[in-house]
Amino acid sequence: MTFVKEHMAKFKQKKRRNRALGFIELINKAGRATDVDMSFNIFLEGAQPLTDAKYAALSFFDDAGQVDKFFTLGISEAEKAAIGRLLEGKGLLAHVQNVEGALRLDDMSTHAKSIGFPPVTHP
Repeated sequence: MTFVKEHMAKFKQKKRRNRALGFIELINKAGRATDVDMSFNIFLEGAQPLTDAKYAALSFFDDAGQVDKFFTLGISEAEKAAIGRLLEGKGLLAHVQNVEGALRLDDMSTHAKSIGFPPVTHP
């Protein structure tokens, strides 16, 4: 059993190292983009598989705390159109503004700061 635990520990360590290297490469790639929006989209496209996420989102807030830009990956243009206007930056999205680093959730609805979604059904 010790061999299995040691093997799994080495595997996890290698996976973390590969993920870190992947993010370094991704940051360099996104930084070479000629357009800011393109840079953020490149980052999402690379971050999604590195984090094994089904969906990825990146939000930017204005000085008043409202969502200024919201980039997504993993939903279609039709789904984006159904969602409509940008989110308002309340509940969980407001909480994200104060979190240092990424926030990974298996189920956003169970987070203590979640206040639900707008009426449109999100993916």
